[in-house]
Amino acid sequence: VEAFGQYLGLNIPEDREYYWIAVEAMTAELPENWGEYTTDDGQIYYFNATTQQTQWEHPLDDHHRQLIAKVKAAKAGGDLEANARERARVLRARGTLPPDDGGAEEAAKAEKKRKKRERKR
Repeated sequence: VEAFGQYLGLNIPEDREYYWIAVEAMTAELPENWGEYTTDDGQIYYFNATTQQTQWEHPLDDHHRQLIAKVKAAKAGGDLEANARERARVLRARGTLPPDDGGAEEAAKAEKKRKKRERKR
């Protein structure tokens, strides 16, 4: 989770409260019309069948970077509850609730998926 968090722009370890965003990004489903493919040399890339756009990064990585910036800016502006509100909003939209273990199970699943993505790169 930490390595992917750094990839998204988190400062480790001081941004630990935002790790949930890295977990969310690592487990994010592809948006409609996007597919994940692998080059002959094992690198993952993404292709949008509607727009014919091809890119190396998951289509939602920028969204997650913006979410990190949004909650960090809100906290810097004195809104200490912004992170919790955004996390609840995202989890509600996904139809899940935080696990009782503080997110450890979800983080472990996300780490496994991240490692799989890295091996393919």
